Amino acid sequence: MTRQPQAGPPVTRAAQTGRAADAIAEAMSLIRERGGRSTTPRRAVLEELIRAEGELRVAEQIASGVQTEHPNISDSTVYRTLDLLEELGLVSHVHLGHGPSQWYLSGNRRRWYLTCTRCRKATEADPAAFDSLATDVAGLTGFVIDAGHFAVTGICASCISSAG
Repeated sequence: MTRQPQAGPPVTRAAQTGRAADAIAEAMSLIRERGGRSTTPRRAVLEELIRAEGELRVAEQIASGVQTEHPNISDSTVYRTLDLLEELGLVSHVHLGHGPSQWYLSGNRRRWYLTCTRCRKATEADPAAFDSLATDVAGLTGFVIDAGHFAVTGICASCISSAG
């Protein structure tokens, strides 16, 4: 998938447009504004997610990348850092199936995914595709869905046509 810069918090726009140093500086500033400290592990995790260029990563992949440059940063520190960065709205995670959570730099922009139960391919979906479903569910139940946290599963067009 080709990623285009999206409207959103400056941290995400800076990262998407290739200004990694600006994105890191803005993220560290946000962390300090919210009472946190600008630490090496926090910076390293953000750098690793920026290097991912918008692709999803499991925490173990992020930790491995961080530990390449910072071998003293433990896996548990990476997990805690991801949780903190998610609370701040800088990163998000999604469950694509039975595997581990997948993380991405989000800047409060949730992604919605479709996962094929046959080939396991995950495809990012336009959130607008779910607008009528969200409206119907809210109208019938009063419940507001967050489909960005879990993937919607089904069978992709490629698998349907190959089964044809």
